[in-house]
Amino acid sequence: MLKNMSKKVEETPQIARQNPGPKKAEPVKTKGQEAKTEKKKYTSHIKKPEDLRRLLSVTMSQLRRDEIDVTKARAIFYGAGVFLSILDSCEFEARIAKLEEVVNQDNDGRWN
Repeated sequence: MLKNMSKKVEETPQIARQNPGPKKAEPVKTKGQEAKTEKKKYTSHIKKPEDLRRLLSVTMSQLRRDEIDVTKARAIFYGAGVFLSILDSCEFEARIAKLEEVVNQDNDGRWN
């Protein structure tokens, strides 16, 4: 009888390894929608330089608290610089278009 008990004790860990437990619930797919596999931590909509300043401030704070990887922070800072230069060029083009409109209205299209 003791031999049978020792076999059961030895087999128990193997059974536990084979059965990892209940599976995590998978997202339900509905018609016309894709299943979301993971939640986004945060989303930021950058439309103005103030939004960009806020993103950089949050990123710097996360970097100081070691909540974000240095390479990810570097990529955010680089992207912010590119985005800011795009905003500047768009603003510059809009200002030039307004000036050209004013000049064309005042001079009836003639340059002095």
